[in-house]
Amino acid sequence: MPVIESLAEEFSGRARFVMVHLDREGTLSKAFGSSGVPDYIVFRNGVEVDRITLIAIGWLLEPRLRWMIEGAME
Repeated sequence: MPVIESLAEEFSGRARFVMVHLDREGTLSKAFGSSGVPDYIVFRNGVEVDRITLIAIGWLLEPRLRWMIEGAME
C-alpha cells in the first residue's frame, strides 16, 4: 500500500489527507508557495504547522510524515 494511503488509514478519524493537483489549482499553488514538486503540508486548525518538499526520498517519507502529523496532533 502506498505511504499516503497507509497513513490515511492509520490516522482515519483523526487526520484528513487531501491531494491537490496544483497545475489545475493555480490559486492554491500561489497561496501556499508550492513549486509543483510533492509538497506535504500539515495544518492544525487551518494554520500550517509543518511542511516538507520532496522530489524523491524513498524510505524516509513515511516516518517523517508520521512525525509531522503526530506533532501537529499534540
